[in-house]
Amino acid sequence: MDDYIHICKCRYTQGNRPICGIYSLINGCETYKNKNFKCGKKSNRNIKDVVNDLWKHAINGNFNSLIGEFFSSEDLKKFINSEKTQSILKLESLSAEALTITDFKNILHDSIKNIENGYFFIVPIYSTPDSKKLKKNEVANNMHWICLYKKKNKFYIKNSANYKPIKRALKYSGVICKFRWAMTLNKLEILLATINEELAESDKFFNMRGYVKGNKNIKQFGILTTRISEILKANEESAKKSFAKSRFNPILVTVR
Repeated sequence: MDDYIHICKCRYTQGNRPICGIYSLINGCETYKNKNFKCGKKSNRNIKDVVNDLWKHAINGNFNSLIGEFFSSEDLKKFINSEKTQSILKLESLSAEALTITDFKNILHDSIKNIENGYFFIVPIYSTPDSKKLKKNEVANNMHWICLYKKKNKFYIKNSANYKPIKRALKYSGVICKFRWAMTLNKLEILLATINEELAESDKFFNMRGYVKGNKNIKQFGILTTRISEILKANEESAKKSFAKSRFNPILVTVR
């Protein structure tokens, strides 16, 4: 089996919005909804409407999310399996069952079972730039979620953002190639192990107030107007999200 993870350029992108978890779900589901997958031309509704419905649910539901992001695998799994998410997906003739997994390596290398027939992974990527090189108002600690799926015995990534977070995460974990960047299954496994080993013993956090103040584009998202105002008025401590108590395991999603 090919150990190299290929890049799928045909995917929905999140722009500057902090909803990669939602887009990793949409990208994975749409891959299996239509075999002739072409972005933007196969949804019963405008994909922006679907995303906005899911986004509102992420903010208003009990998922520990301030502006649509997810800070643990369990929160994202809970969101996917919630009745409201399922009802939104049902409008697209979809249903998806999410399960967090700890035996990622064995499942990845098992080419016999039906991994490519209606299954995909949502994988956490922890991209932490060197704190000494941070720009003003840039947030040091950040989680990113990507969609990983298998087709014709090859693995592919659908990434709703650009690829800088993945490259930074690989470099941070010490598994990036010296001369050329390439994602492999082995590197991804090392990356996930690094995430949990470090965060299990750290008190790192994500300062949502700093993120909102430093994001010039966030005011454009009408859906967030009230929440942004609340975050900016909150004190710094109450707008922090801790990574320390979270386990970041891949999520196996079954599409029906």
